[in-house]
Amino acid sequence: KVICDLMTRGFFEKYGKTIHEKLTGMGASFKFTVDNPEEIFLKNGYSCIERISIIEKSMAYSGAPAVLRMTWKILARGLLRGYSIYVFSHGLNG
Repeated sequence: KVICDLMTRGFFEKYGKTIHEKLTGMGASFKFTVDNPEEIFLKNGYSCIERISIIEKSMAYSGAPAVLRMTWKILARGLLRGYSIYVFSHGLNG
């Protein structure tokens, strides 16, 4: 199994530049080559067992009212799906 967080290109371009600047300042950098980063795993024999939206979980843990969470799901789908934790399993390992 592989557990990782993945960010779409759109999410990075809209929300990730500040953190990327800080990471670059510390000597680290990351790049995006695809709009749907999970495809890299899927095309290499992995299957997605679970996807957890970091933004949705953050809102749930913060105690945000249900109406606010529902509004976000409707209006900000790209934001909610743009940064997620994925659990992948490789076909060879079950």
